[in-house]
Amino acid sequence: MRRTLSEEEYAQEYECSFEAAVRGAYWGKEMAAIEAAGQIGDVPMNEGLTVHTAWDLGMADSTVIWLIQHDRVNGQYYVIDMIKGEGQSLEWYAKTLEASRERHDWPCPWVWGDHILPHDAAVRELGTGKSRLETLMELGINGRIAPSLSVADGIQAVRRLLPNCRFDRARCEKGIEALRLYRRDFDPRGEEYRLNPVHDWTSHYADAFRMFAVGYQPPHPDAGRRYRRDSRWVV
Repeated sequence: MRRTLSEEEYAQEYECSFEAAVRGAYWGKEMAAIEAAGQIGDVPMNEGLTVHTAWDLGMADSTVIWLIQHDRVNGQYYVIDMIKGEGQSLEWYAKTLEASRERHDWPCPWVWGDHILPHDAAVRELGTGKSRLETLMELGINGRIAPSLSVADGIQAVRRLLPNCRFDRARCEKGIEALRLYRRDFDPRGEEYRLNPVHDWTSHYADAFRMFAVGYQPPHPDAGRRYRRDSRWVV
């Protein structure tokens, strides 16, 4: 049976492993590895770090926003929360983000970092003549557009990022499961994987996380430091 089944299928069927990656999962092994390493659990907000957001903007579909902190000292990414909505306005997301920032269970309101949006957020809508990026900026969310890379490049970027991530299990439960299940489409007739991912409920979470993986640019280690050059202080 080992020879006829994939590694993931064998682990599920014959070793009773519920953590094994599903067939064709892009990040199943990475998610199982960080689970085993204890990187999914209680992740408190760090008062000294800004909070970045990464978006997948849907119109009729779901919109997902990940909230992530980056500690450039240890290179870790802390995925502290996420927001999901169905058919809501941009005003609703702006208010929900602000309400999340001031929630009583955080030690203090945080400072926003980057708001990373997909490239189609810059497209002007026929009804208003404004893009969703412009609307969000009017609502106080100064977003920027992630590079327009291929889905395959984004998947690889997430694969490199995940080993350095820590997820809050309670606040990000649905998103964690989505990242574990996001998978390639399988053609049972040809017995091979198709090029594109399956578009289902996991896609929105995965697409938003891809935006962070390709769009976040860690600051230079010397950013914000003051040092002397030619008898002058330089920032």
